[in-house]
Amino acid sequence: MNKHIKNLLVASGLLALGVTSANAAPITIGSMTVQDNQTLNTASQLNGGANLGNGGLTQMAANAPFNTSALSHSTSMAFLTGLGAANEGVNMGDDLLRGGIQVSLAGNLLQNVAGNDIWVSEAGAFDGPEAFMVRAYNTTTSAYSSWIYKFATERDAASGSADLFTGFDFLTDFGFGSSDLVSHIQIQNAIAADTVTGAGQGTVILGGGSGNTLTAGSLNAGGNVAYSSTRFDADIGYVFYAQAIPEPSTYAMMAMGLVMTAYGLKISRRKKQLANKA
Repeated sequence: MNKHIKNLLVASGLLALGVTSANAAPITIGSMTVQDNQTLNTASQLNGGANLGNGGLTQMAANAPFNTSALSHSTSMAFLTGLGAANEGVNMGDDLLRGGIQVSLAGNLLQNVAGNDIWVSEAGAFDGPEAFMVRAYNTTTSAYSSWIYKFATERDAASGSADLFTGFDFLTDFGFGSSDLVSHIQIQNAIAADTVTGAGQGTVILGGGSGNTLTAGSLNAGGNVAYSSTRFDADIGYVFYAQAIPEPSTYAMMAMGLVMTAYGLKISRRKKQLANKA
């Protein structure tokens, strides 16, 4: 068999196998819709000095990250960093000390999609968010974005869950180009001295300066007010990438297309051989 035809047939077989892997049930919470295979699955602890997660990272209790059977709990941050078990998060620092993590999707670069590109779950309390910031590494420009703090916008209403979710857009939040690629993101808690460029949220000015006080947003039970000194130990459970996963029918159509292409190449090659013999 021609080598190129064989490769096409093998590829079509792999796509056909992919049909079953695309059947993961979506997890929808408010405007956030993700799937289990969109969970970032590699994490390590930051330890880069006073302004970069300098060791203030501990295990968080297992009952805090959100409780859904549609999620593989082995992608929780405590499990990935080696600090705890599946479905446990990491507790970051306090009002004076930073703790942080670096997270990626093993073997993949992240690209911009419509709307928010990543979602971060934080489980301080059902009605009491805790302050954390995110930045991303742009492999196209070989540079980090600024640190960004945003309000949580979605709440998991499932029984026993305390999770709030914050979405981040590579374009509007980090200032990346639409075709830029991201290798990893970093997350760390804010400390009391930090300020932001916007009204309660925005680009973080580490350690203060002329910025504005961080506020907790509308999901906070006490309203959009400044954080108390006890609300800087963010509890991060999971990080999701919002890239759309193709439907099973899409995989099937792609597989069928490759099979038909391989068959067409085979027929064309056979006709050419017969013509040469004539």
